[in-house]
Amino acid sequence: MVDDPLAKLADIELPAPPHWQPLLIGIAAALTAIILAAGLGLHLWRRQRRDAASPARRALAQVDALLGKWRSGQLGDREASYRLAALLRMGLGLEQLDVHCPATLSRDRQQWGLTVAALQRLRYEATPAAKLREEEFARIRTWIAAAAAQPISVATQQP
Repeated sequence: MVDDPLAKLADIELPAPPHWQPLLIGIAAALTAIILAAGLGLHLWRRQRRDAASPARRALAQVDALLGKWRSGQLGDREASYRLAALLRMGLGLEQLDVHCPATLSRDRQQWGLTVAALQRLRYEATPAAKLREEEFARIRTWIAAAAAQPISVATQQP
């Protein structure tokens, strides 16, 4: 009798099917990370566009730069007051700067009148008696910062 070598072979056992759970968890984690990164990127992009588009925020940054130039003597009182008045008008969304206080600043009505009058004297008098003071910068910066904190719209002036 001839021994059949094939009879000695054991049956072939297939390996166990792969576990899909680790792969599915990895795919879910990757998708979650991609969605979170896209959401964060979209949020930052929108915030940057909103901040860049806000005239009050731009004016606020320029007031700080103007104060530095004025302190260092790069700008005189007259030029600084011209620029400060323009930034105040731009930051508050006013068409024209005059002694009538905007409704949003009604609690500072007296300070508004004094500040605008001081800026007008510095800009339009041939030899102004007063000098530009840091208090005007601080006051204008406070008003523009308040306008930057609220939604920007064209401010209406009271007659």
